Amino acid sequence: MQALNKTLTSLILICLGHLALASDWKREINARWGFALTYPAALIPEALPTDGSGRRYHSADNEVSLATSGSHTHPGELNESLDSFWQKELAERATTVTYKVKRNNWYVISGLNPNGYEFYHKVFFYPTYWVEFEITYPHAQHERYDPWVVRLSHDFSPALPDNGSYDR
Repeated sequence: MQALNKTLTSLILICLGHLALASDWKREINARWGFALTYPAALIPEALPTDGSGRRYHSADNEVSLATSGSHTHPGELNESLDSFWQKELAERATTVTYKVKRNNWYVISGLNPNGYEFYHKVFFYPTYWVEFEITYPHAQHERYDPWVVRLSHDFSPALPDNGSYDR
């Protein structure tokens, strides 16, 4: 009986721990582009831009920055495509890239910039629009923030069901 009580107590503590972790995150839907971001509650959202294109968030000490945005694609006049975005970013970030992956409609580029900040940038590309998010944080604190990147990437919903009046 004592072993059963210890097991039940342990399970309850684990469940409560997961609930506490879940409450340390907030979810926000971008009403213009129809994407959803789950972000750490420790980040402070800045004012929404008047055009609703995205939002920036930062830590209280401004060491961590998270930005989301979306825009229309211009495949004809500007030759915009997932591959053109990918190639341009790889060229701009050059030697700072430590990880990159590209799939049919998204890519990730991450690395360490010359200022000692890690960056993780994920772009989703669709026929009429694209959305993205990027987080930066001090490399010296990567053990603290790497789990944030994993959750941000996992929970980000780039295209909510088209039951809203999204600009896409």
